[in-house]
Amino acid sequence: MEGNCMEILGRSTTSRETVYAFILCGLLFHRAEAILVDTKIKLNARLRSHIIPKLVRASFRPEIDRLQGTTQALPHAHEFGNFVPAWSFIEDFFVRLRHPTSILVELFVLGWIIRETASSDGIVLAILILWLIFVVALSPNNSFGGNGYTFWTENHAYNRLMVLFNMVFDPEYRASLVKDGLQQMVIYEYDRLSDQLGVFNTDVWTLSWGIPAPWYWDLMRTFAFSYPLALYVAIAMITGIPSKVSSIAVYQYALVTLRTSIDLYMSNTGRESIPQILTRVQEFYELLDPEPPCPHLQSVQTSVSEKLQGNGITVSARNLSFSYTAAGEPSRNAVNNVNLTLLPGQLVVITGSNGSGKTTLVKLLSGQLRPTEGDIGINGVPFSLYESEELRKSTVFMGPAEVVYPVSLKENIMMGLGLEECVSFPDIDKRIEQAVTLAGASEIIARFGYDAVLNPCSINAFTICQTPGPAALAALSRHSPCHLITLSTGEHQRLIAARAFFRALNSDDVKLVILDEATRSMDSDTETSTLTHFREIAGRRHLTLIVVTHQLTEIRDFANVIVAMHEGSADVQVPLV
Repeated sequence: MEGNCMEILGRSTTSRETVYAFILCGLLFHRAEAILVDTKIKLNARLRSHIIPKLVRASFRPEIDRLQGTTQALPHAHEFGNFVPAWSFIEDFFVRLRHPTSILVELFVLGWIIRETASSDGIVLAILILWLIFVVALSPNNSFGGNGYTFWTENHAYNRLMVLFNMVFDPEYRASLVKDGLQQMVIYEYDRLSDQLGVFNTDVWTLSWGIPAPWYWDLMRTFAFSYPLALYVAIAMITGIPSKVSSIAVYQYALVTLRTSIDLYMSNTGRESIPQILTRVQEFYELLDPEPPCPHLQSVQTSVSEKLQGNGITVSARNLSFSYTAAGEPSRNAVNNVNLTLLPGQLVVITGSNGSGKTTLVKLLSGQLRPTEGDIGINGVPFSLYESEELRKSTVFMGPAEVVYPVSLKENIMMGLGLEECVSFPDIDKRIEQAVTLAGASEIIARFGYDAVLNPCSINAFTICQTPGPAALAALSRHSPCHLITLSTGEHQRLIAARAFFRALNSDDVKLVILDEATRSMDSDTETSTLTHFREIAGRRHLTLIVVTHQLTEIRDFANVIVAMHEGSADVQVPLV
């Protein structure tokens, strides 16, 4: 009896010591966290004070570019407030030292707890720890054993849809597509390729995070990491070993689960209400399915479209004004009370200093902007009665900084007309070559080839959590699009000019050509020949040609109308030819 009492007293004493040890560990952990934060602040301050002046001097060394490429020691310009030199070295060193040390200490403490715990509970806890070690040591992080990997697809429809997706949802590409009236072409192509691809049951984000390991490893990891206390109770029940802590384990697990659910609920209370979410759903569907146009307006638009048939158009502007409105600032007319009439086949030169309103005027005349006051007519019909896409198909507008689409050079040129229309040309290659020659872009094609893509689209086709090895990266490079190709500004304009020539030569819809500083980065010979070719095409096809320039060149000698812009006002001159 006395021996039993001493054993119970000894166990009680051991339990009290364990509880006290846990409480002490909690207090020490809290204090250690506070000391760590304070020490980090003080150490960071000293590192900044001591090392940044040295980095300032080092940044002016001649070989800094080579050194910076290997060490990444210099900060970025915006990091003044949070850059700590050399801190990453210190942190990485102690993190790598801390983790194995923590594991060894934790295993030692667990071993001590098992030894001091009652034999039944100790056996269950030992089985659970061995299970955890087994799962951690042998289970793969993904189906490739936890190694980093890369991935790609050679599916033409998928890769083509990625390009179209970029073109549609990039604001700059989309604005260019709308300007050239290519919306329906892109919509048709996207629908066709979507039907060809079908339902694609995967996504890049899932692949990047990791391909799931076999189900049995996933099941074992779930029990080991997410439900350890439930596993503790299950082991005790299966083995038949009595455990005094089983009920405590179940209660603790249930409490933690309930607390997690409550925390998740509370974290969402400040977000949108269900009615607000439903309102957003309604707005989303309204975006997908807009209301059909008024039948009367549609019939009127159909009838006036006949006004665009034939060669050339007459553009008339009456009391035309436009102002860019900015919040908190008084509006000033960028174009102020302009009156002019442009006839089919005329060459119109618009000149003036920067900011005089030249670009705003031609955007108004081409329908890209709507006037604040006054009106514009095409062949005697107001702009508002035409379909905007129809008007833009009738206009070739080449600005100083047009986009190069993320498709091949050949397709970039054909995009001026629309890819589906080009299929009907049996001599399409000859027509493309003609446009390239007129634009002086033959050297660009000879250097890169028609299949080159200047700015290819790509996805982050590699794992996020693991670093792919050299072989995986090399394989991705072989199967990925070519790297970015850089052109000079003049070469860029020549390539865009080839697209404009192709459209002006081959589209029956084109009636108006606008060149807004479109040749300013070309050399003088290329600029002269480009303007000459556009003038000859316009004369041959009876097109109205508008050339915008900040300085008068020899093109004025052929002009039928010269419009001199000054602070939004237009001085219209008709030279004697």
